Amino acid sequence: MTYQPQELMDFMDLPPPSRSKVHMEAQVSAAFTSSNPFAEPPIFATAKSKAQKQREYRQRIAASRTPAQLIAERNSNAERQRNCRLRQAANSKKL
Repeated sequence: MTYQPQELMDFMDLPPPSRSKVHMEAQVSAAFTSSNPFAEPPIFATAKSKAQKQREYRQRIAASRTPAQLIAERNSNAERQRNCRLRQAANSKKL
């Protein structure tokens, strides 16, 4: 008999992992059995609130602005504030 080394396992022959929720829930529930009473439950991330999603969106947009866009925004904000002050001053003189 000649020596033949064991064949290495080919990972392409393995079936793809299941992505169904039922399978995952079965694994999670199987972890909490009497054989392992001190197992900690898995920690799932909580859903993001609408305000948090909006905040992250505004931060992404602000990070992607060009210097020219920043200058234009600064100028428009200054003009808006100046117009508001002028309106308030005109309204206070009417009273």
